[in-house]
Amino acid sequence: MEVLLNELDRVFLLKWAMVCGLAVAGCYATYTNSHFRDIANRISWGLLR
Repeated sequence: MEVLLNELDRVFLLKWAMVCGLAVAGCYATYTNSHFRDIANRISWGLLR
């Protein structure tokens, strides 16, 4: 387990966190669009960045 943690550098973890955040935002936008036919502006701008 130590070898695995040593190989994971901070940049990789930051990229993984950003991908997970974008996935969550995309799922939220999909959910609100399918149920309410509205996507919040903050989600739209967040996905564009």
